[in-house]
Amino acid sequence: MEPKILLVGKILPIMDILRDELINNYGRDVISSSTKEQVATTLNNEEVDLVILGAGFDDVTRNDIAAMIRETYPELNVYLVPRVGEKSPVKLIYIVNDQAVEWKFFQRLGNRPGEPQMRE
Repeated sequence: MEPKILLVGKILPIMDILRDELINNYGRDVISSSTKEQVATTLNNEEVDLVILGAGFDDVTRNDIAAMIRETYPELNVYLVPRVGEKSPVKLIYIVNDQAVEWKFFQRLGNRPGEPQMRE
């Protein structure tokens, strides 16, 4: 089962291109968004498993979106893309794929990604 991923970034046309790439070439289930209002609407209308919040937002906007999600949907996994290294939106393809696989680990094994213990 693929997680439904909400990919949130500053520039919607770029997020849409990445969404299409992830759907068409990687088989991911992705919705793209670029504002706090769009995120709230999507989360109210869709069953999302994972939110990936891009690094392109200023700190205030990024923290505001993350806080809104965590307050309204505390059980929802929110991944903040680190602001290190090369700042190319293409890197989000790798990050989304990594996070999708880690989500699957958690769903199947019952432990948080990165935790060494597994259920028998």
